Order: sequence, then structure tokens, then C-alpha cells
Amino acid sequence: MDILGIYKTWEESIKKEYESLWPNMNVFNWDGVVSPDDYYNANVKVMFLNREAYGDDYNINEELKKQIDNGLTIFGNKGIKRKIKNRLRVLKLIDKKLCEISDEAFEQYADSYSENEFRGDLLKVAYCNIKKSDGKKESKKSDLRECYLKNREIIKEQISFFNPSIIVGGNVFDGIIEQDETIEQREDLYAPQSHYVNIYSLGIRGKEYPYVDICHPSSTKNDIVDRFELFKALQYVEKNHPDYWKTRCGLRCFNL
Repeated sequence: MDILGIYKTWEESIKKEYESLWPNMNVFNWDGVVSPDDYYNANVKVMFLNREAYGDDYNINEELKKQIDNGLTIFGNKGIKRKIKNRLRVLKLIDKKLCEISDEAFEQYADSYSENEFRGDLLKVAYCNIKKSDGKKESKKSDLRECYLKNREIIKEQISFFNPSIIVGGNVFDGIIEQDETIEQREDLYAPQSHYVNIYSLGIRGKEYPYVDICHPSSTKNDIVDRFELFKALQYVEKNHPDYWKTRCGLRCFNL
């Protein structure tokens, strides 16, 4: 099966749809799946949903694929890399029995993540942004909300086509996605008073997706604390919803 061809055909169609919504854009930063073949075959499919990309015209996923294939420094070794790397390491555990993993075993597991493992796992993710054109280093939440509501069907089409096991949002829920009345917030799977990590069950186009609401990966939150809090949140969901994460593994994608 020509997975890459199927993906590219769909991608060109959705890009044209996006371009029609923003005919006067100056810079176009596309996104999507880093490696369609690797993502398709992944047991755990992770989608990172962040605010925006900025800079010259480029495809962030093609750029990541190039960095990985050529042994270049991922993300230019910026601070954002550490949280993405830590979070991806934790998210890989959802096909394990989380409640049987001790805190000590988790720390050993997290600390043993090699650069080569990270590169291989990054091929299996979808890395998407709310704003895909004319991005800025800093945008007001009101601007991002307006942008999202204008092209929300593009985002939902990406989610539907990628059919991820789990979506991790980088500070894009409060005041942005939550304003979308077409998305059903079905259940608070994990919603502590601290509000650092929340996990919601969202209904999108008739399917349910666990959505992790967490700080943007560029935040100053301690990386070790960041990964541990995410781990405990996933454990909590498993404890209170037995086999929930098991149902999120091995999902089909790309409408196949």
C-alpha cells in the first residue's frame, strides 16, 4: 500500500483549502505527520497541537524529517526540544500497564531515553499548529482564537485523518479551542485544582479523543517535574478508567 502517496494526495487537498481561507497570507508554515509510513505503523499515535510557527515559508514536519535523516540537531537544540522529548517519552507508555510502574522505575525509564530513540519516535508523531501562516513569536490569545475559529475545520480534518491515540495541546485550550461549540467536552478524565495538566475527553466529528491540556513546551516549567506530572496524570486516568489507554492503541488512520 502506498501510504506516502495517499497521505500526500490528502495533504495537497487540505493545503489548498487552507490557502483559500487565507488568500493574503505572507508566510505559509505547513505541518502534519513527520513520516506518514512510520506514523501509520505506530501503535501509539501522538499529535502535538501547539500555537503557531513563525519564520520563512517552510513545512515543519518536512524540516524535522530532514533533521532526523541527516543526523542534524533536532529543533536546533532549543529549550523546546527538552519538553517535547520528555513528553514523548512519557506518552509512549500508554500501551503499558501504567499503574504497575513505580515512580523509581519511571524515572529510570525517562532518564534512559537516547537521542536515537527520540529521533525514531519523533518520526511517528503529528506536529501541528493552530496558526499555519504569518506566525509571530508572540500572539495575543484573542488573535489565536480568531484564527482557530476561522480554520477550525482544517484542524478537525487533520485530527480526523490522523486519528491520534492522544492529543497534547501546548496552551491552546483555554480561551481558544474551548470556544468551539462544535467540539463536545465529554468528560474530565483528569482535572486537578492545580490546572497544570488536565486531560479531557473531546468529541470531534463523532469520535472521542483524549486531549492533554498542558503548558506550551517553551514554558519555564522544570523539565523533570513536567514529565513526572504528565506521568501521574496518565496513571490517574488508567486507575479510574481501566483499559482506557489500551483502547487508544493500534488505531487506524488516513481513512484506511
